Amino acid sequence: MKLKSIFIFISLLFTGLAMAETTSPQVTVKNTISKVVTTFESTSFPSVDARKDAVLKIVGEVFDFEEMAKRSLGSTWSKYSVEDQNNFVTAFADFLAKTYLNRIENVSEEMVSVDSEQVREDKALVKTKVKLKDSQFPIDYKMHLENGAWLVYDVVIENVGLVANYRNEFASILRTQDLATLTQKLLTKTATLK
Repeated sequence: MKLKSIFIFISLLFTGLAMAETTSPQVTVKNTISKVVTTFESTSFPSVDARKDAVLKIVGEVFDFEEMAKRSLGSTWSKYSVEDQNNFVTAFADFLAKTYLNRIENVSEEMVSVDSEQVREDKALVKTKVKLKDSQFPIDYKMHLENGAWLVYDVVIENVGLVANYRNEFASILRTQDLATLTQKLLTKTATLK
């Protein structure tokens, strides 16, 4: 993915999308972008880390990292033990969070337009556009209804899905190594991040 596309993805990946049961996916996106921007602009946090932790809490409530991790491994997911699956989900979620969190602090509501939603039974697609300087880029959120809440299970940037992107990368590693090794690689990468 292009660097600016990654930045745009980052700008929205952790907007959270927290929702009430009666809120539509589209309204959820709008409300949560506002909540995240407010969190970043707040001066009530004792430290930058405390502010980031608050944003991470929003993310953890609405991004279905387990589903994202499962889909990123594709059909190989079921062949691993529950322990290996859980270790991978934890490492994958932490890797995504720490990789991208530092890059979303300058997000503003004016940068994002939430254009539409398509809902079919327990699945939804929320289409947004992000304005960066004089360009606009589409970012779509794939969501599913789980226990009365809409959760994000994939993000598509300029027709490239986050899950598919990682699935390709992980598949090449898993051809020659096991899931525990992939998990350790994610942990090692995460440890080097600020």
